[in-house]
Amino acid sequence: MEDTASALLGTTVDSGRLYLASILGVGGFGTVFRAIEVSTYREYAVKCVRVPPPGSIQHVLQIAEVTVHSSVKSHPNVVGIHRVFEELPWSFIVLDLCKGGDLYSAIKTRGFYRNDELVRSLFVQLIDAVAHCHKLGVAHRDIK
Repeated sequence: MEDTASALLGTTVDSGRLYLASILGVGGFGTVFRAIEVSTYREYAVKCVRVPPPGSIQHVLQIAEVTVHSSVKSHPNVVGIHRVFEELPWSFIVLDLCKGGDLYSAIKTRGFYRNDELVRSLFVQLIDAVAHCHKLGVAHRDIK
């Protein structure tokens, strides 16, 4: 197997439950796939990261990410987290798939900033989600 998660493209994970159909993004913390649940054809975003050594700072941060995300997922404008599983050397986080892409791309490439009413609506939703997180003691550090 290759050393990068990208090599998983076109394979199944989670005991054959999820087919990794395409890559949505690659970053410093992992690769995000568009995945299809084989039995239902439901689509998810699946974040794939290398499992760090137990007790390491990276391991603690991964556990914190899942714990914190799970604590705020009840809001309609927060991406839902469904489950987490490992298939060494990888850890997978199964999330809601947002088919519209990210906010940055919408602003830059699709010209959303030209539609005042849409921008207003997007910001109200964003502020509402951030307020929800803050109410639960979570400060977001990478809003996209």
